[in-house]
Amino acid sequence: MKKPTSIIPEFMTKDKDDTFVFLMPLRLKIDYEDYGNSMFKVAVKNITKNDFFHTYLSPELFFTRFQFHQSYKNGKQDKSRPNNPPIIQKYIDLHQEKITDRDIRLEELLDEDSIGKILGWRKKYLGQANKVPCFKIDSKNETIVIPHYAVAIYYYYRTTVMREAVLRCKLEDLYIAVSNNGINASITIPKYVTKAEAPFVCRFATLKYATEKFDDIGKYINTYVGYIQNRTSKVPEDMPIKAKLPINGNFSLKTRAQEFWSNGKRVIYVHEILNDNSDIGFKKLQVLRESKTSSINLDEFENLPTVKKEIPGVTTEVLKAEGASKKKQHRTVSSKRRSCSSLDGIEITEDTVASEDIPHVLKIYQEEMANEVVDQSLTESSKNIEKKIRKTRISNEYEKKEREKKEYTHNFDEFSQYMNFLATQKSIKNLLVHGNQKMQQVIDSTTDRAYVRCSIAGRERQYITATFQYGSVYVGLLELENVSGSAASTWVISSRKTVNQVVFDKFLHHYVDEQMNIKDIKDLYKEDNELKFATKNHERNEVIGDEDLARWMVGVLEKLIIT
Repeated sequence: MKKPTSIIPEFMTKDKDDTFVFLMPLRLKIDYEDYGNSMFKVAVKNITKNDFFHTYLSPELFFTRFQFHQSYKNGKQDKSRPNNPPIIQKYIDLHQEKITDRDIRLEELLDEDSIGKILGWRKKYLGQANKVPCFKIDSKNETIVIPHYAVAIYYYYRTTVMREAVLRCKLEDLYIAVSNNGINASITIPKYVTKAEAPFVCRFATLKYATEKFDDIGKYINTYVGYIQNRTSKVPEDMPIKAKLPINGNFSLKTRAQEFWSNGKRVIYVHEILNDNSDIGFKKLQVLRESKTSSINLDEFENLPTVKKEIPGVTTEVLKAEGASKKKQHRTVSSKRRSCSSLDGIEITEDTVASEDIPHVLKIYQEEMANEVVDQSLTESSKNIEKKIRKTRISNEYEKKEREKKEYTHNFDEFSQYMNFLATQKSIKNLLVHGNQKMQQVIDSTTDRAYVRCSIAGRERQYITATFQYGSVYVGLLELENVSGSAASTWVISSRKTVNQVVFDKFLHHYVDEQMNIKDIKDLYKEDNELKFATKNHERNEVIGDEDLARWMVGVLEKLIIT
């Protein structure tokens, strides 16, 4: 039987025909029995009934399942409801010297009416929203506001096990052994940590600055609780959501944001970080899973204590806020997410390593099927009491680029055949092929949407590049991702100097940012003796044979600068 993977907050299941929108996280609700179970207090709007309320949800849901200011009906996107104000994709270049050092409250950056718009055109939660901690980035034309919760979700609360480790201030729970010399890194991970999580765990475990920021989150919880307790003689129910960027360098972010005019200035408010290209801290990563072996006599297993774990017959889609029963066996649900640009070009391998580690306390977990229907929770109760709730862990798997390629990039398969043929030719020297890369999204100011030339099906358009030398001429080939069914042609760039990514970016800038057509780009370099731009159509035969491959290569070489 296929395991259910849907997760629907309980309040949505009670009003299945209503449309809801998550507005913003307001505070972190503290679980004093286990800090790892702490949740976001999230402002929600029932659009259908124009009702406003708050709910408590685990932070990783907003990295893997839901987005702020996106409409949902019974757990699924309701695309019939437009965003108001509209959401834009904003690319942000982060330079550390331009980020304000001190934490700034939202009320210092946006006026009351603008904050009211973020809160669904109602000021019910204005008092708490005013105090949301933010980063401020100033430029000549605008101010960019990044709330701490957006940083926390993207960098620290990607999955259930990462959220638990961060809030408990126990980074060591995420790995068994780790090493990193800046080029080659290796990490041994326990069973519950996935290969997709491993690179980010390695960053936190081996880069001093990232380690400090990881630990700061748990330390801040303890400091805040102690401060409030000393001042009021009471423990706080909740606290501000704080998180610092774990990268001490310059990089870029892709974000979902809204634009406001506040106090006479354009302000960009970031709801969500979608992607970043920050330095992960290594070039190669070996991920090892510990395979424990034991020398205990099998006859001794009869005398070992038994701990029963019930496997519920049916797990519903309902997500409860209360903790799950310890007696129910955990389950893990993977969520797909596009590749993170920090991992582009990073070689990651996976293997197992044997260990003679014998547990101090060895128990047999006896799994029993239970004929019952249970709901699910992303946290577990610290008390060993019976509940009809089992714990679900959300993990994250990055979608392989090949999945998208099948629908749109049939021309990439053809291009690969051409490259394989070039590799066999003695006259072609130093052939290098660079795999799928994503085009920079350039937003059309008239529509607040990305230009169609750099996007396909609502995502970044991809491209492949290759470079080689033919005689004294340096050649660069660029293959744009093509919509299925349309004719494909390869960009042919030839030069008397080495062709590199800077050169490719130059022509992509002509094509996207300057909106030049192919003929105009050709004309621009028509009289240039150092750099030439041309195109070569793919062969039209459905099955490409050796003659087609040779014909295509000759056609490319004819386009080069005459030596």
